[in-house]
Formats: sequence, structure tokens, C-alpha cells
Amino acid sequence: MQNYSYNGNRNGTAFALMESIDASYKDLGAVCDSIRYRRAVSALAELESIASGEKAVYYRRNNTGFGSRHELGGKKGRYPIKAAKVIRRVLINAMANAKNKGYMNEEMIVIHAAANKKQILKRGPAKGVLYLGTGITGHTYGYSPARRSNLEYARVEIGLASDTEYKPNERVKRIINRHDKEDAKLIEKAQPVKAKRQPAKQKDSKAGNTAAIKPPAQEKRQAEAKEKPKNNNVDSQSPNKEVPAASK
Repeated sequence: MQNYSYNGNRNGTAFALMESIDASYKDLGAVCDSIRYRRAVSALAELESIASGEKAVYYRRNNTGFGSRHELGGKKGRYPIKAAKVIRRVLINAMANAKNKGYMNEEMIVIHAAANKKQILKRGPAKGVLYLGTGITGHTYGYSPARRSNLEYARVEIGLASDTEYKPNERVKRIINRHDKEDAKLIEKAQPVKAKRQPAKQKDSKAGNTAAIKPPAQEKRQAEAKEKPKNNNVDSQSPNKEVPAASK
């Protein structure tokens, strides 16, 4: 499998392989395209969202008859839940192999993710099965030649590399930086909104209580109100009320 495996430098890398997978290699390949050149932790989160059915996958090939997805910007895609679960298992094995080699999962990048078709088991219906169809004889009903229902197996290989030892080219660098920016935006959206800042409190040493610090403008207005002279001739409770005349 030299033509299908990773042929680059394997220094600082960790790989995981799964053979004889009973799943569509086309779906597996589309999911591999969605996690390639991502951080290992980010790729694992991406696969979990796809496996739960929350996120669609873009099919850049083998997409005849597919519908356009608004969440993909009008591109063609589907929800390959089974394929995402399989690739998630392979990625977890690759992360475990990297950990055994002394690498941290946060520094690992998915540099290789590929799915290929393997052996094909030829199968057909039982002899003498009656089914609807024209067939070679031209009859609407009757016995027709057995139709093939082959069983195709696939293989998946995922490779991780340390960002300190891996030296990508300019194209791969741009892809990695784009994925990092997307992950940073998602982390910012996931953070809770900070509450409004409350006024600071100072401790009164005499009373032993805490009181809110008043702004200087409020203190100035309170000081001016205290300095104004009070008019004792006017009744503060009823200023418009007439004063009764004194009795003789």
C-alpha cells in the first residue's frame, strides 16, 4: 500500500490504521477531507459533532444527486454519521500512539487522513428469487438473472505530526492557519458574556461596614445641598398653605 499510505518524513509522527471496514469508502473519504490539517483536539471535536448529526460534511466529489446545504454555504453535502464514528475511533488510536511516544495531543496536527476501497466480496440473491423487473426475457414478472449485491470493505489511515518537528509547505501552512482562526472564533463564541462591572466597595474602619464608593459628581451635589441655608419661615411640609392669623 505504498501508493495510498503516507510517503513523507515520519519523524515526530504517529499513525493508526483500521482494515476491513464495512462502510462506504466515499463517505469515509469525505469525512477525512473535513479533518485534514486540523489540530488533533479540534478534529476530534469536529468528528463528534458530525457523529451526533449536528454538522454536515462537504462532498467535493462523488456528490451526484446530492442536495445543497445552507449550513455549507450552498455546497453539496450529507450527514455521514456511521463514517464519522469509524474515523473517530481511528483518530483516538492515533492520539494514544502519539501519547505513548511522548507527544502532547495539543501539539499534534492531522497531516494524513485517507480512506480507500479494499476487497470486494461478490454476492447475489438466492437461486430462483422472484422479483419485479423486465430482465432479459422481457417479461414484467418472472425469473430474471441474479443481480449483484457486492460487499465492499474499506481501510482508513490517519497520521499525526508534532507542530514543532513537522515542516509543511506554504499551501499547508495557509490551511492550518485558517483552521486555527476558525477554532479561535468558535472558542470566543462559546465563552460566556461577562457581567457588568459593579462599583467598588471600601471598608469603613470605624463602623466596620462596607459601603459603595460614590462617584465624585454625586459627592459634589450632596455637599452643595448641605451648604444651602434653610428658610425657617416657610413650612417645608406645606409650602403653599396660608399661616393663620394670631388670636387677640
